[in-house]
Amino acid sequence: MEVMSAPDRVTLDRLVTLLAPLLPEEGSRRAFVTRALGRTAVVHHIDWSGSASVFTTNLITLLAERDAEVAPEMPPLVALLEACREAVGTDRQAEINELVAAVRVATREALAGGAVPDSPRPAAPVAELRERYLTLMAAEWNQLRLVGMDPQAGDPYSRRAVTL
Repeated sequence: MEVMSAPDRVTLDRLVTLLAPLLPEEGSRRAFVTRALGRTAVVHHIDWSGSASVFTTNLITLLAERDAEVAPEMPPLVALLEACREAVGTDRQAEINELVAAVRVATREALAGGAVPDSPRPAAPVAELRERYLTLMAAEWNQLRLVGMDPQAGDPYSRRAVTL
């Protein structure tokens, strides 16, 4: 199941720049990725070959495409960045925090099917809701009259007035 599309170019470049030095050759790659992701199904799809930047680019793309396979509350790119946090100095912590936030937003956007709004839409005022309701009721009333079913003509259970 695809949960997150591949990161945008700038984010991808930042991720590769951060992670590639930590993944220079196959042995260290396997150890680092296994420590970060455990033995999840996505690990079996990783191609461990290539230069550090090629491997890292392919790994990021794979993890973005297979986001839900690790854990919904911890996207695999976030798990990888958290493992990276332990391996880098304090000078890179702010960058890792920014990248984790970007990945989480991209994941929420993919789950929501589009952009995540900054704040919820404010509720409509009561007068506006009342006006909409009365408009809908009038339209329904007119439809009933068109088909010859006047609710007030002989129906003892019909309401004669609507008060909001």
